[in-house]
Amino acid sequence: MAGAEVSIIGSKGFIGSSLVAFLQNDLNKVQLFESRNSYIDDFGQFKENILDSETIVWCASKVNPISAQNNSKLVEDEIDFWKNFIKFISGNSGKSPEIIFLSTGGCIYSGNNPPFGEDAEAKGSNTYGKMKSDMENILLDSGLRYKILRVANVYGLGQPSGRGQGVVAEWINRIKNSEPIEIFGNLENSRDFLHVQDLVLAISELIKISSNQILNIGSGKATKLYELLEIFKNLMGTEFKVIYSDARNTDRNDYWLEISKMKKLTKWQPKINLESGISEILNSV
Repeated sequence: MAGAEVSIIGSKGFIGSSLVAFLQNDLNKVQLFESRNSYIDDFGQFKENILDSETIVWCASKVNPISAQNNSKLVEDEIDFWKNFIKFISGNSGKSPEIIFLSTGGCIYSGNNPPFGEDAEAKGSNTYGKMKSDMENILLDSGLRYKILRVANVYGLGQPSGRGQGVVAEWINRIKNSEPIEIFGNLENSRDFLHVQDLVLAISELIKISSNQILNIGSGKATKLYELLEIFKNLMGTEFKVIYSDARNTDRNDYWLEISKMKKLTKWQPKINLESGISEILNSV
């Protein structure tokens, strides 16, 4: 990877900052853009230096599943911003960076029969998933080189809480503050959890290979909510209160990802199991 140049949009976020820490040890040059607005100058124009990169990793967003459901204007703004960004990149025909777009594995697949492979219907299971599907299609229609990563539920050190997403971070924050954890829906419901360090390792591997790929990035395993609860009980060693609430309209019953395509394409495979990952976070708080 000597001489490779990567721009990271969203470099101060949870995933972006982890990616920065990993790539800066492995690349000669990494350009950092703190947010999706930070490569726009005082006159509202995109900065030309972003085109110097061979690869642009887009891990910036102002929208999550809850805010997408509650505020259609946020979704419209996100899609409009993405359209303008793709138009700017594709309009500079002399330079053609590859776009690595972090999509969603948890919300994009439309069916109810997991595990989901990349060829499953991907029109979105909720408003957030439909937004990501639209953004994927805008990139696919642009003619730019791309890698679309459909990412599972990411967790790890530094994940923010209080946003209504990220069950591991939410539970840890509530326990830390002596508050009851809240479980939405049925304890039999399952999720696919991926440690952030496994995700950044996947991205670093994908920078090295040929473009135009749609790939699931996850653990490839189904973890039921009652199993997650048992992990917390075993690791905590103390009692904590649990309250149960009805499923939210943004939640799906079950999902986990088929990741064989990614494993065949690269040397990557997830290394950090869920219990070890949660233990690491608990030991840091």
